[in-house]
Amino acid sequence: MNTIIVNLKLLYPEHYKEDIFIEVATEIFEIIDSYEHMESAYDRKLRYHKVYYSLERSPYVEIHREDFNRKDTAYLDNIVHDDLLKLIIEGISNLTLVQRKRIYKRYVEGKSLQVIAKEENCTKQSVFKSISKALDKLRIILEKNGYDVTD
Repeated sequence: MNTIIVNLKLLYPEHYKEDIFIEVATEIFEIIDSYEHMESAYDRKLRYHKVYYSLERSPYVEIHREDFNRKDTAYLDNIVHDDLLKLIIEGISNLTLVQRKRIYKRYVEGKSLQVIAKEENCTKQSVFKSISKALDKLRIILEKNGYDVTD
């Protein structure tokens, strides 16, 4: 078994302030070294592109703050959630009263198209068309603001 002497201060400067030498198997050192290379390559890539966090399929593709903590996602989740909620409320306020009622009955109350049609004394097809047009309006608003709506 081949071994190599490693200085922990060089590998982990944030944890070791003094030189501490240990003997490590060559295979283990190669694994540690490969992770060090991957991590430094990733950090160089972040510095080059100035991207510290990325949310796919949203208007917040890049955040250019140098002091941004990549592990702090709760703040960004709240930003995206609030923005999305605002857009949906804005979109719903632009719908007709009939469309709003039908969207509410269908997606909040969970009623079928047939039940809604029976309650409103109209055809199932008219309820379907009304809801489809309302969803198209909402989709257009979300897409205009950078959200990918594929469903």
